[in-house]
Amino acid sequence: MIYFLLGMIIAGLGLTLGSLIREARRPGSSTTGTRSWRLLAALALGSALLASVYFLVVPSYTSVTFSEDSAGVPTNVESHQTLLQVNGPAVLLPLAVPVLLAAIPHAFAGRRWSGAITSAMAMLLSAFVLVTGFSIGIAYLPSALLLLSAGMFGFLAKAPS
Repeated sequence: MIYFLLGMIIAGLGLTLGSLIREARRPGSSTTGTRSWRLLAALALGSALLASVYFLVVPSYTSVTFSEDSAGVPTNVESHQTLLQVNGPAVLLPLAVPVLLAAIPHAFAGRRWSGAITSAMAMLLSAFVLVTGFSIGIAYLPSALLLLSAGMFGFLAKAPS
Protein backbone atom coordinates (compact mmCIF):
# COMPACT_ATOMS: atom_id res chain seq x y z
CA MET A 1 0.00 0.00 0.00
CA ILE A 2 2.74 2.46 0.94
CA TYR A 3 4.63 1.65 -2.27
CA PHE A 4 1.53 2.41 -4.33
CA LEU A 5 1.14 5.76 -2.54
CA LEU A 6 4.82 6.57 -3.05
CA GLY A 7 4.48 5.68 -6.73
CA MET A 8 1.51 7.99 -7.08
CA ILE A 9 3.37 10.80 -5.29
CA ILE A 10 6.42 10.38 -7.51
CA ALA A 11 4.24 10.34 -10.64
CA GLY A 12 2.57 13.55 -9.46
CA LEU A 13 5.96 15.11 -8.80
CA GLY A 14 7.09 14.19 -12.30
CA LEU A 15 4.03 15.85 -13.82
CA THR A 16 4.52 18.95 -11.67
CA LEU A 17 8.18 19.20 -12.62
CA GLY A 18 7.40 18.71 -16.31
CA SER A 19 4.82 21.46 -16.20
CA LEU A 20 7.20 23.84 -14.40
CA ILE A 21 9.95 23.15 -16.95
CA ARG A 22 7.59 23.67 -19.87
CA GLU A 23 6.31 26.95 -18.37
CA ALA A 24 9.83 28.23 -17.58
CA ARG A 25 11.04 27.50 -21.15
CA ARG A 26 8.08 29.22 -22.83
CA PRO A 27 9.00 32.63 -24.34
CA GLY A 28 7.54 35.52 -22.34
CA SER A 29 6.82 33.28 -19.38
CA SER A 30 6.12 34.92 -16.04
CA THR A 31 7.43 31.85 -14.22
CA THR A 32 11.04 32.38 -13.25
CA GLY A 33 13.59 29.92 -11.96
CA THR A 34 13.40 31.60 -8.55
CA ARG A 35 9.65 31.14 -8.29
CA SER A 36 9.90 27.49 -9.29
CA TRP A 37 12.82 27.00 -6.89
CA ARG A 38 10.78 28.38 -3.98
CA LEU A 39 7.80 26.16 -4.79
CA LEU A 40 9.85 22.98 -5.18
CA ALA A 41 11.98 23.69 -2.10
CA ALA A 42 8.86 24.33 -0.01
CA LEU A 43 7.28 21.11 -1.27
CA ALA A 44 10.50 19.21 -0.44
CA LEU A 45 10.49 20.58 3.11
CA GLY A 46 6.79 19.78 3.54
CA SER A 47 7.29 16.26 2.20
CA ALA A 48 10.19 15.58 4.58
CA LEU A 49 8.24 16.98 7.52
CA LEU A 50 5.19 14.92 6.62
CA ALA A 51 7.25 11.71 6.42
CA SER A 52 8.86 12.38 9.81
CA VAL A 53 5.53 13.10 11.47
CA TYR A 54 4.10 9.96 9.87
CA PHE A 55 6.81 7.82 11.47
CA LEU A 56 6.20 9.45 14.85
CA VAL A 57 2.43 8.98 15.01
CA VAL A 58 1.54 5.96 12.86
CA PRO A 59 2.20 2.54 14.43
CA SER A 60 5.03 0.78 12.62
CA TYR A 61 5.44 -2.22 14.89
CA THR A 62 3.02 -5.02 15.73
CA SER A 63 3.55 -7.61 18.42
CA VAL A 64 1.38 -10.62 19.21
CA THR A 65 1.47 -12.41 22.55
CA PHE A 66 0.00 -15.90 22.85
CA SER A 67 -1.02 -17.30 26.23
CA GLU A 68 -3.46 -19.66 27.91
CA ASP A 69 -5.70 -18.84 30.83
CA SER A 70 -6.21 -21.16 33.80
CA ALA A 71 -8.94 -23.09 31.93
CA GLY A 72 -6.55 -23.80 29.05
CA VAL A 73 -8.26 -21.44 26.61
CA PRO A 74 -5.70 -19.90 24.26
CA THR A 75 -5.74 -16.13 23.86
CA ASN A 76 -3.66 -13.81 21.78
CA VAL A 77 -3.15 -10.12 22.35
CA GLU A 78 -2.04 -7.90 19.48
CA SER A 79 -0.45 -4.53 20.18
CA HIS A 80 0.72 -1.77 17.87
CA GLN A 81 3.52 0.69 18.66
CA THR A 82 5.07 3.69 16.98
CA LEU A 83 8.71 4.12 16.09
CA LEU A 84 9.14 6.48 19.06
CA GLN A 85 7.55 4.02 21.52
CA VAL A 86 9.81 1.15 20.44
CA ASN A 87 13.10 2.97 19.91
CA GLY A 88 12.75 5.88 22.35
CA PRO A 89 13.93 9.46 21.86
CA ALA A 90 17.05 8.31 19.97
CA VAL A 91 14.89 7.95 16.84
CA LEU A 92 14.26 11.71 16.75
CA LEU A 93 17.73 12.40 15.32
CA PRO A 94 17.37 10.22 12.21
CA LEU A 95 13.89 11.65 11.65
CA ALA A 96 15.20 15.22 11.98
CA VAL A 97 18.09 14.84 9.50
CA PRO A 98 15.96 14.88 6.31
CA VAL A 99 13.89 17.80 7.59
CA LEU A 100 17.05 19.79 8.34
CA LEU A 101 18.57 18.94 4.96
CA ALA A 102 15.39 20.14 3.23
CA ALA A 103 15.26 23.30 5.40
CA ILE A 104 18.86 24.49 4.92
CA PRO A 105 18.32 25.78 1.33
CA HIS A 106 15.61 28.14 2.61
CA ALA A 107 18.25 29.97 4.66
CA PHE A 108 20.09 30.77 1.43
CA ALA A 109 17.09 31.77 -0.70
CA GLY A 110 17.81 34.54 -3.18
CA ARG A 111 21.57 34.22 -2.90
CA ARG A 112 23.78 33.71 -5.91
CA TRP A 113 24.76 30.20 -4.80
CA SER A 114 21.33 29.00 -3.64
CA GLY A 115 21.26 26.48 -6.51
CA ALA A 116 24.57 24.98 -5.40
CA ILE A 117 23.48 24.77 -1.74
CA THR A 118 20.17 23.21 -2.74
CA SER A 119 21.89 20.66 -4.99
CA ALA A 120 24.38 19.77 -2.24
CA MET A 121 21.57 19.24 0.29
CA ALA A 122 19.68 17.18 -2.33
CA MET A 123 22.71 14.93 -2.78
CA LEU A 124 23.04 14.48 0.99
CA LEU A 125 19.33 13.72 1.28
CA SER A 126 19.62 11.22 -1.59
CA ALA A 127 22.50 9.53 0.22
CA PHE A 128 20.33 9.38 3.36
CA VAL A 129 17.54 7.75 1.32
CA LEU A 130 19.97 5.14 -0.04
CA VAL A 131 21.56 4.34 3.34
CA THR A 132 18.23 4.08 5.20
CA GLY A 133 16.24 2.77 2.24
CA PHE A 134 15.11 -0.47 3.85
CA SER A 135 13.72 1.22 6.96
CA ILE A 136 12.62 4.86 6.78
CA GLY A 137 14.53 6.08 3.73
CA ILE A 138 11.97 5.27 1.05
CA ALA A 139 9.50 7.73 2.60
CA TYR A 140 11.97 10.57 1.98
CA LEU A 141 12.42 9.78 -1.72
CA PRO A 142 9.81 12.35 -2.86
CA SER A 143 11.56 15.02 -0.79
CA ALA A 144 14.94 14.14 -2.31
CA LEU A 145 13.50 14.29 -5.84
CA LEU A 146 11.84 17.63 -5.15
CA LEU A 147 15.06 19.03 -3.70
CA LEU A 148 17.03 17.81 -6.74
CA SER A 149 14.50 19.56 -8.97
CA ALA A 150 14.70 22.72 -6.86
CA GLY A 151 18.47 22.67 -7.23
CA MET A 152 18.07 22.56 -10.99
CA PHE A 153 15.77 25.58 -10.94
CA GLY A 154 18.13 27.33 -8.51
CA PHE A 155 20.76 27.25 -11.25
CA LEU A 156 18.24 28.60 -13.77
CA ALA A 157 17.33 31.54 -11.54
CA LYS A 158 19.02 34.83 -12.25
CA ALA A 159 21.31 36.02 -9.50
CA PRO A 160 20.33 39.34 -7.92
CA SER A 161 22.35 42.25 -9.23
